Amino acid sequence: MYADISYDLTNRRVREVEYVEDGSDREYFDVLYLHNINKEYRIDLKMKNCSVSALTRPFIHFGLPPDAKYTGTANIGPVNFPDEHATVILFEGENTREGGFYYGEVTTPDCIPVNTGFYSNRTGYIHTSFFDITGGIPDPSVFIPPTGCTPK
Repeated sequence: MYADISYDLTNRRVREVEYVEDGSDREYFDVLYLHNINKEYRIDLKMKNCSVSALTRPFIHFGLPPDAKYTGTANIGPVNFPDEHATVILFEGENTREGGFYYGEVTTPDCIPVNTGFYSNRTGYIHTSFFDITGGIPDPSVFIPPTGCTPK
């Protein structure tokens, strides 16, 4: 699965436009996770239907969570060439509210996420790798719930 992600740490909002391929079958979803009000809006872009429900997954920090434990530092790319590598900080921790475990990598000194992983019995394993990141929220309207969705 690939997704275009908009992420708002302050207000605990995430929007993912997901592209799911299963062999020759392709599915497209637009999902808005509003953790501050415990709602999830899911639009099936192929079938053109929308629903709203309670959240199906916890809020996952894409950066460095405040309670994370430092586990090491690494370099990505060739270190012998200037500006051709990134130094990353590795971290891990427990999400006691979900009974889960998480880990991640962020660049230093800018704290840009590279990889995150989360596991709990409720969610299973969720892994995210990041690329083509743009700082800030260019279009805050992506966090406005769609009209016409009905509760499950």
